[in-house]
Amino acid sequence: MNILNIIKKLFFYALIPFGILINKILKPKTLIILGMHRSGTSCITRILNQNGLYLGSEIIKPDKGNPQGYWENLSVYSINERILKLSGGSWDNPPSTLLENFYIKIEILRFLYIRNWKRSDLIIKDPRMVITWDIWKKYLRNYYILAIFRNPNSVANSLRRRDGMNNEIGLSLWETYNKKIIKISNNESIDFLNFDDENSFENKIKKIINKLELQFNPVSLNFYNSSLKSSNIKGQVKNNNLYNKFLNICS
Repeated sequence: MNILNIIKKLFFYALIPFGILINKILKPKTLIILGMHRSGTSCITRILNQNGLYLGSEIIKPDKGNPQGYWENLSVYSINERILKLSGGSWDNPPSTLLENFYIKIEILRFLYIRNWKRSDLIIKDPRMVITWDIWKKYLRNYYILAIFRNPNSVANSLRRRDGMNNEIGLSLWETYNKKIIKISNNESIDFLNFDDENSFENKIKKIINKLELQFNPVSLNFYNSSLKSSNIKGQVKNNNLYNKFLNICS
């Protein structure tokens, strides 16, 4: 890192108290998207982004794994990767205990209260946040949580196609992430959305948009299409109490 970048970072760090003060005055809303990888979180994030929620200036580029875009902020991704690495884990090997250092704290504060202080409404999406939530929640204000879930067999199938991951490992990760979401819901107010439920999808999106006091953009729903659900596996999920619990929550 050169001297200019160091000075630039120190300048932004010095502005954090000012950013927090502005946040207290303007009280912008922040929507947190939680969900297991390959569960439709990118699709939902893009739809809500097209309805007025700000993603940030640095967005991860599309690739073969997600050609229509991750709609994920690079800073959020980098912070979560740093947390997981420091804690001795990764997205596909979640650590049992989360560790945090001063740099992580400052980077979270810088993202929340400096980089985006001019925007009134922010959306944050990274599946890793399911694992790192206990750190992020300490620094968030005036936030809402939307949890996305999907048929576990579809998720495992999508992970196998993208990463060559064994189905059993994919199903185990689905359970780990979604158990954590249920645990989070014990202390937080969470809206749940079933990505596979096409019949109620539009109404669910409209309710979220109304809750955030945004203007609904019907064109945004075009992003929810069959190509984004190419890994769907039809049929019942057998012997999965956790999946049934999510279905009951949304019914």
